[in-house]
Amino acid sequence: MESKNPNSNILDYILNSVIIAANKADIFIWLEAGTLLGMVRTKDYIPWESDLDFGVYDDNITEDKINKLKLSLAKRKLNVTAHNTYINIEFPKSKCCADINICKKYMDYSIVELYGPGSSLIAKLFRYMLSIIEGKIIEKDNCRPRIKDRIKQFLTMFYSFLPKYISNMLAIPVKKLYENYFIKDLSWKVPNYLLSSFEEFTFRGIKVSVPKLKEEYLSYRYGRDWKIPRKNYKPWKDDGVIVNKTVYKLRSRK
Repeated sequence: MESKNPNSNILDYILNSVIIAANKADIFIWLEAGTLLGMVRTKDYIPWESDLDFGVYDDNITEDKINKLKLSLAKRKLNVTAHNTYINIEFPKSKCCADINICKKYMDYSIVELYGPGSSLIAKLFRYMLSIIEGKIIEKDNCRPRIKDRIKQFLTMFYSFLPKYISNMLAIPVKKLYENYFIKDLSWKVPNYLLSSFEEFTFRGIKVSVPKLKEEYLSYRYGRDWKIPRKNYKPWKDDGVIVNKTVYKLRSRK
């Protein structure tokens, strides 16, 4: 079936590569979030999406397994970055990527600890300060270009006058302030029963694992009208799994 997603060829490559690499590393992963939604709803990727979503339980993943996964994916020319709570896989020179989200069970829920930058202007200010200190480039944000350019010009000029050792000293308190006060908690919580058993499906010609209660999962996550596409969907606002009232005490970002 021809895909309506313009990135389908790259996404197919990433999907197949991740499944093969995970099997070789003895890591059990499943499709979730928007990738599962597209599979169940139209047997295709969501037309405007450029990323894939997988899940894995923390007791099924070790440092050794992650290294094996990295090695297999590197051979397929994919860039892999392992974080505390997820593994990111990127296709070079493309916006296409995949995330393997690491779940841990707590009481009746499976939790994925995720954090993102705040949307306020002062949060962006601290984010840019960190980016300049750490030599990183921020490619995407929700700040208007004129404001963004002014902030970048000011911070670049300010830090250009500072000796390197002073800017390095400033990095620690700036990072602590940013992580303690300007990071949004975007952690997921999914009832354990929705991820208690899995089944195998063929998606885009590739065998994948999905939750047996996939329709219940999608209804919990996206609402009863999950079969109706919503191009203006905002995951940090509309996603039913985002932790609003904490079901367990989340640790601060590492």
